[in-house]
Amino acid sequence: MMQIKKIRRKSKAFIWALVIILLLIGIGIFINYYFFGNDKPKEFDLDTLFLKVALKEDGQSINNIKITNINHAPENFSIQVKEISDLVKLEEYNFDLEPGKTKNIKIILNVSDKNPGVYLGTLEIFSNGNTKEIPIILEIETREVLFDGNLNLFPQTTNILTGQRLNAEIKIFDMTGIGKSNLELTYAIKSFDGRNILSESENVVVDSRLDYSRSIDLPKDIRLGNYVLYTLLKYKNSTGTSSTFFKIIDEKESSQQASDKIIYLIIGLFGFFFLIFLGLFVFDLFF
Repeated sequence: MMQIKKIRRKSKAFIWALVIILLLIGIGIFINYYFFGNDKPKEFDLDTLFLKVALKEDGQSINNIKITNINHAPENFSIQVKEISDLVKLEEYNFDLEPGKTKNIKIILNVSDKNPGVYLGTLEIFSNGNTKEIPIILEIETREVLFDGNLNLFPQTTNILTGQRLNAEIKIFDMTGIGKSNLELTYAIKSFDGRNILSESENVVVDSRLDYSRSIDLPKDIRLGNYVLYTLLKYKNSTGTSSTFFKIIDEKESSQQASDKIIYLIIGLFGFFFLIFLGLFVFDLFF
């Protein structure tokens, strides 16, 4: 009986040692990754990664973004609209924020007297040497859209390695039951800083619906960064738009993303095994 108790005590000690070791490893990974993973500390947070708005001709839209000062001192903020400042106005361009406070910024988009199409720009937010950007995709359609479409990348990913082809699936719909018709389909790629990467047009015949795929060779010297692939569907006086966001990355950034996934996996496995060992200890303790 005494021998059994000694074995049980050793088992408990072993389990506790494993639990403590796993706990220390997990805490170490968490601290290293979240507190020392970035060279530059964040000083403010945004609730919006990017802004995509679809409007009719002469339309207007009001959107909001939230900016939070996560620094320990008051900070001054300034915002600038790039590329589409004639279409996007802000309620405030400069303001101060106390630590921990959040500011709602009203964004007014007005497309009066602007031709149908897809327009790109960015909001640049500055504070104490830090800069963050919110990409803006603004689609303008005619008041009546006779043919419209959906645009998706496949396989579904927003990250494209330099040298890879861009594969897109375009679904075109007859919105009013016109029947078999000949449309002008334009697809183009633009950057958020105003660069036109490519633009091609062709005629397609649509009878109720058309599923259309396209493989696009990107320029070999395309810069790293954010881009938009968009389509324009023109039929008589009707223009429909669709767009999708993607990012050109290099091998280094791709490796970093894979490393991040491994870190998340390790943390998840740590939590899983911690719960198992804890359950075994409780079972051994009471049963």
